[in-house]
Amino acid sequence: MLALERVSNLSRTKISQIEFKIRLSYEDIGQVRNICDTIKKEIASSCATTLHKLKVYWSDFGDDHILLRIDGDFRVQPKSSAFLETQEAVFFAVAEAMKKMNVKFALPREKVYYVDEKDLDDYSWV
Repeated sequence: MLALERVSNLSRTKISQIEFKIRLSYEDIGQVRNICDTIKKEIASSCATTLHKLKVYWSDFGDDHILLRIDGDFRVQPKSSAFLETQEAVFFAVAEAMKKMNVKFALPREKVYYVDEKDLDDYSWV
């Protein structure tokens, strides 16, 4: 029922949230604090006029990676071209911080299954 739904007018909203996660390799675990600080500095300098609030923190351990979360509020209207430009600036700032720290993103692992050739007839439908 529409009467019970909360409605917001995005054209009146002045603050947008950009939130995402990045995966780092366990070999970089000793640099996590410096990586977070460098990301914060890069975003702050790239988005100085629009940045309202920013958090960069270590949020989880994965099987093959550690997870950082970037969560920022920016003074741009949601879903606008300014929002997309700001989001891109944030992504480039993170990439620049990773480059400065000589850290690479940890890519997701893929599981590979091997099937014996004699068993291929069982999977002919695939």
